[in-house]
Amino acid sequence: MPPKKKGGTAPAKLADKENLVRAETEILALQRLLETRSHEAIEARRSERMWRERMDAFTKALESQKEDTLDITADMLRQYKAMQAPGWF
Repeated sequence: MPPKKKGGTAPAKLADKENLVRAETEILALQRLLETRSHEAIEARRSERMWRERMDAFTKALESQKEDTLDITADMLRQYKAMQAPGWF
């Protein structure tokens, strides 16, 4: 069996400190990433809400226009039928 090395605890403490610094750096980076992603999610929800409101407004306008078109078509059909009646002239 080979002889044991002396002073094995000093490099381990240095490695622990390096690991601690790395872990703290990684934690800070992850916190920044979380903050950025949270901000992006808030902006995405705000944008989605705006687009949904616009879509609802356009849908209502389209329905109103369809009703107007139907009313005009019905009125024109009544006028046409009245003109085709035998006593028109």
